[in-house]
Amino acid sequence: MLNPATGAPYESWQELFASSDYILVLIMFSAAAVLLVMPIFYGIKSYKRFYPRALRPEYMLYVGQMSYYQRLSPLEQKRFAIRCQIFINTKTFIPRGGKGFVLVPEMIAKIAASAVEISFGFPKMGFEHFSRILIYPTDYYSRITRQYHKGEVNVRGMIVLSWSSFQDGYAKDDDGINLAIHEMAHALKLENRIENGDYQFLNAQLMKALRDEFQRLSTLQSPAESTLIRAYALTNIHEFFAVLCENFFERPSALQHEQPQLYSIISRLLMQNPLAQNEMSIAPSNSYAMSDFSGPIKRN
Repeated sequence: MLNPATGAPYESWQELFASSDYILVLIMFSAAAVLLVMPIFYGIKSYKRFYPRALRPEYMLYVGQMSYYQRLSPLEQKRFAIRCQIFINTKTFIPRGGKGFVLVPEMIAKIAASAVEISFGFPKMGFEHFSRILIYPTDYYSRITRQYHKGEVNVRGMIVLSWSSFQDGYAKDDDGINLAIHEMAHALKLENRIENGDYQFLNAQLMKALRDEFQRLSTLQSPAESTLIRAYALTNIHEFFAVLCENFFERPSALQHEQPQLYSIISRLLMQNPLAQNEMSIAPSNSYAMSDFSGPIKRN
């Protein structure tokens, strides 16, 4: 910056202020103000992103329709709603399937609610690895598998869902088939292995117990001996966990009655108990027995 009177650079702030170059002084003050204000602005924006005070009204309308949310206490409902807003704030929702398919608040709200539902027992778990949620209007064709899919979880940080199949999963919430819970279970299990803020939140001993149960059921002469754990669940431990989560949230009483060991393991693993404590008529009598906690949700 040159002093117009001398043609030489300003040697100090005092010399600049003493000059009559008011435009330059104004520019310097504006630049200094921007440098000071911008970090504060972005700091506040970042804080609101990760620490919202409430769920935005256009999303609250649809989250309030979820049966899981309706069974929570008022305090837990508030916590659930805030968790949904954090999920929404930290993910990019991308509509796929053509220009006619438009992303609406209902899709965003209910997908966020499904993610919070399965992870509600972990207060700080936010699916950090997954930044993009891809939504197709119906089942979509995969060029990789050359098959139609309802949903999938990609290790590159994407969760893909068919909106029609998502809706079907919640339309009947007692058949043990729920696409959202199934795919979020895959994401939850994968998140546990990613070295980030969500790393290794699932209890290792309980995961081993789950694998033991998977091996036990896999060696049965007839997988049909279970009326809940469909044959597809025995494909591998990942599908077993996902199908188990579907049954755990949609028909916990039946799961607890037929597979008390599995119910105990998954309840402690997810830090939730959909059944009220006084409904626990069958209690496993082994090292993996249910501990004395009712979890963040009780089913009436």
